[in-house]
Amino acid sequence: MAAALQKLVNLMGQERGHRFYMETLDNLGMSELATPDDSARFGNELISRGGVLASIGRSIKIQAILQGAQVER
Repeated sequence: MAAALQKLVNLMGQERGHRFYMETLDNLGMSELATPDDSARFGNELISRGGVLASIGRSIKIQAILQGAQVER
């Protein structure tokens, strides 16, 4: 299971987390998180939603940076 999906499932439960993961990918025009850059974009999308999702998004983005994602500063 992708790390981003696992984080959402841990937060929201299996069904809701998976549905939210797929909806977010769809909003970004993506079918999967294949690269660290993809994960960083996914994290940024969650950050933009605020609240607890922003915290999860930051975690995903930091992990992506550690894996080599190139992000704007």
